Amino acid sequence: MSETEQAISIDDRGRELIRGAIDETMIQVVDALFRHFAQQVGPQTGFSIEKATAGLWGLFERGDLRLVASDDGGLTVKTCGENRAERRVQARKNRRLVEFKRQMAREGAEVAATSK
Repeated sequence: MSETEQAISIDDRGRELIRGAIDETMIQVVDALFRHFAQQVGPQTGFSIEKATAGLWGLFERGDLRLVASDDGGLTVKTCGENRAERRVQARKNRRLVEFKRQMAREGAEVAATSK
């Protein structure tokens, strides 16, 4: 099992558990998943794909969304319930991915700034 495969596992109740290594590939996979959903809802809502993707990352950070394994073994997104405590717990679980994505963005900005 690769480090990325270890990053998300599913418990016996179908809940996702983010653990282990999180790397650039994991962030790229989640970003691609969010972009896929953004392409579906963007035109309906009038948002650009970039804004819709950023919005999905925002919902993920707040704990409104969670990553789960789909029936075909892939990765998908589910909404969290109306319970604020559940969303807070989910936001804590999602924090590692969000923080790593921000770190990647900062490093990318630093590289871009030094190459000018």
